[in-house]
Order: sequence, then structure tokens, then C-alpha cells
Amino acid sequence: MKVAAKRCAHCGCWFHPRPQSAWDQKFCGRPQCRRARKSRNLRSWRKRHPDKKYAAKVRAWAAAYPDYWRRYRKSHPEYARRDKERRSSSMKATRRSANETGWTSIAVEKLQAIEALRKSECSANETGWPRRVEAIEDYLLSTRARLCSANRNRLELSGSAAP
Repeated sequence: MKVAAKRCAHCGCWFHPRPQSAWDQKFCGRPQCRRARKSRNLRSWRKRHPDKKYAAKVRAWAAAYPDYWRRYRKSHPEYARRDKERRSSSMKATRRSANETGWTSIAVEKLQAIEALRKSECSANETGWPRRVEAIEDYLLSTRARLCSANRNRLELSGSAAP
């Protein structure tokens, strides 16, 4: 008996489910769809069983096979190269983000100081006002120059510098 065709929940292709499990089969038999089904089921299981410590199971496996990744990288140099590039670019992005966040917080503090001076009605602060504004302008201009030079260096290193 032939079962009606269904659409795969992962790739969207039509397939004929196995007669033994036709009513609940949602994925076709392609390898990538089987992997997707397995990962979806694992996510679902972890969500339903939050008290089970899956991390402990992973740590136990890692302790049982301590040099697995070292051997894998040695036998798969292309993977090792790509992984090294991925980790390196991730670390650079993290550092860059931290620097930009630091510069932004300093700029915000300086602008808040300007607002505080502007709100005060004391005439004694009026003489300090122009010097304060000039100092903040100098800081913001130097920050902009630093960011522009960092972007220019990044482009030159990647080989896509504009003429």
C-alpha cells in the first residue's frame, strides 16, 4: 500500500514516508534532513528535561577522549586552518567592540558634563564653558580620526583598500 507524499520539514522536498511510521514522519531520508531531525529532537528533549545535565555527559565524554580534538585537527588541516581564522576574527571583533564601547562611554560622560554645565545658572561656570567645549570637541575629533585610521588599516589588511 502506497502512502501519500508529504513535504519534508527541513528541505521542503516531497517524499513518501515509510508505511510503518507514515502518520508522524516529518523528515525525508536525506543525510542533512536526518541531522536536522536529530538536532531538533535533541533541542526538544533538553527543553523538556531541564533537570538533566547534558553538559555533565559532554564533560565525561571529553574526559574519556582527552586528545580527540588534537588528533582531529592534525588529520584535518583544512578544518584547523578555518577554525583558527574563525576564532581569530571572533577575538578581534570582541576586542574592537570593547574598544568602541569604551570610547563611546567616555564620549557620553563628556557630553553629560556639558549638559550639566549648560543647566547650571552660575556665572562663574560661564568662563569654564568654552574651554570645556573645546576639550570635548578635541576629544571627539581625535576619536573620529582614530576610528577612521583603524577602519583604513582594517581595509588595507584585508586587501580591499579603496584607491
